[in-house]
Amino acid sequence: MRFGVPLVGLILLTATSAPAQQAAPAPPSVDVSGRWNGAWSGYGSSLLDRNDSAEADFSQSGATGTGRLYLYNILTTDAPRALRRAGANGVPVVIHVSGSDMAVKHELGDEHFTARFTAKGNRLIGRIEGTQAPYEITLERAKPPLAVQIQKAQDEQQKLIDSKLAAARALADQASNSAEAAVATAKEAASKADQAAAKADEALATAEETETRLDRFLAARYKRNLVETVVATFAFDKSDLDAQGQATLTELVKKLAENPNLVVDLGGHTDSRGSDRYNLALSERRKEAVRRFLVDKGLELNRIFSIGWGEFKPLADNTSEQGRTANRRVAIGIFAPAE
Repeated sequence: MRFGVPLVGLILLTATSAPAQQAAPAPPSVDVSGRWNGAWSGYGSSLLDRNDSAEADFSQSGATGTGRLYLYNILTTDAPRALRRAGANGVPVVIHVSGSDMAVKHELGDEHFTARFTAKGNRLIGRIEGTQAPYEITLERAKPPLAVQIQKAQDEQQKLIDSKLAAARALADQASNSAEAAVATAKEAASKADQAAAKADEALATAEETETRLDRFLAARYKRNLVETVVATFAFDKSDLDAQGQATLTELVKKLAENPNLVVDLGGHTDSRGSDRYNLALSERRKEAVRRFLVDKGLELNRIFSIGWGEFKPLADNTSEQGRTANRRVAIGIFAPAE
């Protein structure tokens, strides 16, 4: 009987300490940073099957991150209100990644909506929680534009050249006690560096030739006449449409609806402040904001062509504030088929 009290205490100690032994979340095994394109499916107000475009922008650091989620033409459904009323600017979200699973919640709290995804390679498959009817979302990682691919190829080739040169210096240091060996090693390393540089030039030439062929192909396939150019301007370092820009685009959508043979080219531009790479990405975000607005207003995707130019095609002199303001724009060319 004298062992009864310690035994009960041991049982109570084990029971009270059990919750502290819950497993911690798994570290993230994927990085979802970047642009994603795809589709959502669910039910409309008449319980009819619905399927439309979906997009996302995520920025991940460790197991958390932020971003925006875009579900187009979802207004007439019973999806969460935050998604239905987001419009062309999408919904600001926070993300939590555990292993290959990801939770996406509204930045103001999960009472607005929560979606859960599973990463499978370059694909995210998920669904929105807390809805009567299932809403599923499938996204695929977007390929970077050709200019970014070319820059990446150049960076990789430059790293290869730098690596070869570093190896050459290391070999030269090791052979410093033998002049003949050092000279021979340096010549060999220089030859390898020259070969690497030649390969880099060849890769760049191939990329430029591919881009030229693509331009010729598009020019031959889409022979058009410019009818009019409309401009939407932006604040410094911003890619959100202001009230004036939205009004301009609303009028443009009306004109395009009345003339179904017209198509538009969107060219995103920035002023000269900032690095070339940053300005190229900013111009992409600006033309994407215009493209999403036009699509959300009912313009068909196959009537929209777009590209980001960064700071490389200024409309005015960047040395004055007036010129820089004019350069922060998306130029919308309206084209009709050539007769």
